Amino acid sequence: MSSPLQTLATPREALHPPTADSPRTGWIMSLLAHLLLVLGLTLGVQWHTADPEGVTAELWSAVPQIAAAPQGQTDGQPTPTPPQDTAAQAEQARQAQEEARQEARQQQAEAAAERATAQKAAEQKAAKAAQAAAEKAQEEREAELARERDQRAREKRQQAERDAREKEKAAQAKAAEEKAAKDKAAKEQAAKEQADKDRQAKQDQQRQAKAAEAARQDQLRRMAAQLGSPNGVAGANGAQGSTGTAQRTSGPSANYAGRLKAYIKPNIVQLDSIDGNPRAVVEVRCAPDGSIIGRRLTHSSGNHDWDETVLRAIDRTGKLPRDVDGTIPPTMEIGFTPKD
Repeated sequence: MSSPLQTLATPREALHPPTADSPRTGWIMSLLAHLLLVLGLTLGVQWHTADPEGVTAELWSAVPQIAAAPQGQTDGQPTPTPPQDTAAQAEQARQAQEEARQEARQQQAEAAAERATAQKAAEQKAAKAAQAAAEKAQEEREAELARERDQRAREKRQQAERDAREKEKAAQAKAAEEKAAKDKAAKEQAAKEQADKDRQAKQDQQRQAKAAEAARQDQLRRMAAQLGSPNGVAGANGAQGSTGTAQRTSGPSANYAGRLKAYIKPNIVQLDSIDGNPRAVVEVRCAPDGSIIGRRLTHSSGNHDWDETVLRAIDRTGKLPRDVDGTIPPTMEIGFTPKD
């Protein structure tokens, strides 16, 4: 027969301390301990029970047997019974003792069988209870392990989501930095290109101004050579009707160009702002009385709006003032800038 301790052995996992969220495991372990204690007490009492010893008894007749009176006896006295054989009586007594011992042994055997049956039933019941408790504890343990696995899976998913969000934020930040760097580089490149354009425009304006000034000086020289005085003096630049005989200077006065600009400037109507300070050079042809009979853009400023504004201003002026000597050159080139 297997030992009760071996029969009631439980898995090692069932003996672990219960977790805070599984109080049923503690109740199961407490019930199992009480069952083991009751079983141990029962087995201890049964092991210390001794079998009853045999009892020896001698059977004797309580009342002597009176023999029947012989026929013909009338005195009423009983006939004495002859004494029985002592050996036969001893044999009967021995047989009776043997039967009593056999009956006692049979009773002891039956009692032992009943005790064994009861013990076996108790052991089976305890084993079933222990097995049920162990199975329940195992189910609780498996449920706890399943909850732990689910918790770990949840934490893993949450960590993966956090990592994905951090990665997305890092990618967005990197993209923003790259875009900012590209925008900065584009702005710097645009500023550099604009500076190059402004420098080139300034150089072009300077070259145009130099060319215009050279053309103006050349025109003035040609005008001075072509104009003659009324009295036939070659190279004189006096106006028609003048009576002097001395030759005049071969060009307009030093401040005549400034006077012309100041005269035309009030007619300049600038609707939109002009970037920079572009210079437009216009060739103006005048009659002897100063009336403007023609104008032509000889050097564009690079800004169409400013060029048209200057031409319209000259058209509004209509007539130019005379120089200090009373003359008006027939052809002149005048430069205009927005910030004059």
